[in-house]
Amino acid sequence: MAFKSIFTALISLQILTAAVGAVREEEETNHCPNQGKAENGGWRLNTKDDFKRCILDCKEGYSPSGCHVIRKDRYGDWNHNISSCVEAEWFNKKKVACYTAIVAAIAASPYLLSILGFKAVGIAGGSLAAKWMAYIGIVSQGSSFALLQSVGMAGISKAAILKALGSGAAVCDGVIYILSDNPCETE
Repeated sequence: MAFKSIFTALISLQILTAAVGAVREEEETNHCPNQGKAENGGWRLNTKDDFKRCILDCKEGYSPSGCHVIRKDRYGDWNHNISSCVEAEWFNKKKVACYTAIVAAIAASPYLLSILGFKAVGIAGGSLAAKWMAYIGIVSQGSSFALLQSVGMAGISKAAILKALGSGAAVCDGVIYILSDNPCETE
């Protein structure tokens, strides 16, 4: 008799768990735009700080056309236009401008360093670099001053140029996102 009660309780618990899972899944698909479906991606429900928001996840090679995080306001309206997944642009004016600035900065760096007093023969007397060196005293290996002095004397290596370009690409992506016409909240 006790076994039958335990068995019935376990079956009831399993049915309840399945029902709760189904309700959650239905809530996720019904709360987000288009029942969670998007061409070349999909919407997922995220509850952060007890606020429901929908996040658009796009497939590789696609990016959101606008805000990828949206939520409903107290009237049930979306706080931003509903985005879609569009083919990612690898070439646009903002990226070209940012990458051009980085390449120009790398190309101009030997000249700028020379103007500051980091010359091929060492630190130029009376220059800004000489004043900086007098201020800091002993130059530590690996410090910013040591790096600038090294680049001023030896130039920039190909590896350093490639590393700067890679870092610059990440900086460009961040700057472009911050300056975008359609800023939105994060996850």
